[in-house]
Amino acid sequence: MISMEEHYYKQEAIRLVNFTKTLYSLDSVDFYRCPVDLHKELEMKGLIPPNFIGAEECIRLRCTKSNIVHYYDTYYKLVEKLCDLAPYMQWNHEIGKQVEWLKEKGHLTSLCDSTISEYEICLALENLHGLFFDMYWRFHPLITEGYRDDLLKIIKRMAGAMRQRVKQTHEEFSRLLPPYGDFTNNLLNKCKETSPGYQHVAKQVALHGEFDSHLDSCESIQHDSSINELLEDETVVTRQFSLLEKELVKESLNAKIYMLKKVEEVESYFTCLESLVRRRLDGRDDFDKLVRELAKEGLFEFSNLPTDKPLRKNWDYSFFFSLNDEHHESETVEDCLAKVEERCDGKCFFLRKVLWRTKYYTNPIYEQFGDALKLIDLPQKFDCGLCC
Repeated sequence: MISMEEHYYKQEAIRLVNFTKTLYSLDSVDFYRCPVDLHKELEMKGLIPPNFIGAEECIRLRCTKSNIVHYYDTYYKLVEKLCDLAPYMQWNHEIGKQVEWLKEKGHLTSLCDSTISEYEICLALENLHGLFFDMYWRFHPLITEGYRDDLLKIIKRMAGAMRQRVKQTHEEFSRLLPPYGDFTNNLLNKCKETSPGYQHVAKQVALHGEFDSHLDSCESIQHDSSINELLEDETVVTRQFSLLEKELVKESLNAKIYMLKKVEEVESYFTCLESLVRRRLDGRDDFDKLVRELAKEGLFEFSNLPTDKPLRKNWDYSFFFSLNDEHHESETVEDCLAKVEERCDGKCFFLRKVLWRTKYYTNPIYEQFGDALKLIDLPQKFDCGLCC
């Protein structure tokens, strides 16, 4: 037997959660804004009942997720802007020197706005350092421009993955009525367990995660594999995943094949480069002809690039192995090739681990999983049979 006071507060908790659920149905409302201003607007539109106590915290709870998503969207747009400048920055410099370079070149003003500070630019640079480390900054500036599209895709995937993780984080309803936080969370868990719609979504998301883990060790998939053939391959789509929706299976297979294609590009690059160099060592001049043609077309001209580092004017084939004045005359061709192979192996490792880990999926089922309140039915009144 519970007291009248406890009964009242548990009824209040149900009322506030139901109001929060109503807020989730207001798709036309922009929740990325000040909760106080939004509260006034909803009152004017008659969407908040008169004398409704606790609406402020419900609105703040609903706005939090939108604000976090907007922050990450803004942050990764900044990373994309920095990506445009990436070929011309010295990535072996510390963050402070890079910020100074941005200031000197007049880029800092265009990067900062009312929502982005210099501190966040430093964070974005650190993020880019993680992407460029041992795979990017040693290359020729004109070559790095060619990597821009790949890098932007990776950045967009990282942004999408972060956005999705935020949306899948369920609200802490214990903030509505702190003394009855456990009751509220238990109530929601019970509603999820009895909601067929939510249970289907939750099981699909969990099974999809298991399928991705299975693909980590699946050796039947190649960079040129056919999706339709893989769908029929029982070593890829095993019986364990027979209940996984076909579209989710396809998204995972596409993500895996995309990653393997990128790895194949890097491995092919090294194979071709090694072949060219060995032909040169055998006395064939194919490689020298190629270098002369590239020089004629201005590939080695840096006068029009916004870089601060003085570069040598006359390049030989060693230029392709070490482009930031790291090559020493005492190094043999074998040494240079070993360095390039090491760089390529590092990039392949990066692609296999980071590119696969930062994948995200656009299937609507993930949006539904994040907005659990839309899928479950909540009681309107408290009774002792709900939960304690």
